Amino acid sequence: MICLRTTTTCGPPEQDGGNCLFDSDCAFGLACLGPVDATGVCQPQGLAGSACDPERMSGLACPNRLGLYCQRSSPDAGTCASFGQADGAQPCADVDGVSTACVASGLCQKTPPDAGEGVCLAGVQTGQACDADAGPQCLSVARCVPASGSGTAGTCALPGSSTCQPE
Repeated sequence: MICLRTTTTCGPPEQDGGNCLFDSDCAFGLACLGPVDATGVCQPQGLAGSACDPERMSGLACPNRLGLYCQRSSPDAGTCASFGQADGAQPCADVDGVSTACVASGLCQKTPPDAGEGVCLAGVQTGQACDADAGPQCLSVARCVPASGSGTAGTCALPGSSTCQPE
C-alpha cells in the first residue's frame, strides 16, 4: 500500500494505464507521463541509454527511482542517463550539465527557486522538525507530519494509520 496523491488515500500502486500525479503513484517499472502538476498516466519507463521524452508527455520516461533522468539532446528528445549524487552542503540540480540529486532524503535548495544550481540540505531523523516543501525533509521511511494538520512544516514520524502523507 502507498499514499496515492491523486486521491490522498492509501491503496495499491497504479498499474499500466492508471491515473497518477508522480512516478511514486505508479507500480515499479512504470513512470507517470503527462503535464507537470496535472493527472497523467502510468506507462512503462526507459532504461539507461534508451531514448526518452524530456517533457514526459509521450514516449518513454526515465526511472528516477533507479537513478536515471532524461538528458536532453534536443527540444523534444533525450537519452536516459544516470543522476549525479550529492551529499549535504554539496552542489545539486544542474552541475556542469549533469542533473545531480541529493542523497539520503536531502533537498536541493535553490535561490532563487528557478536557479540552475543549488545546495543540498541534508535529511533529518524521526522526531526532528521538518518541512515537506522548504526542507529539511525526513530520512526514509519517515514522513513530515504537519503539526496543525495544515501547511508543510511539522515533525518527522514513522508511517502509521494516522500519518499517511504523500511523498
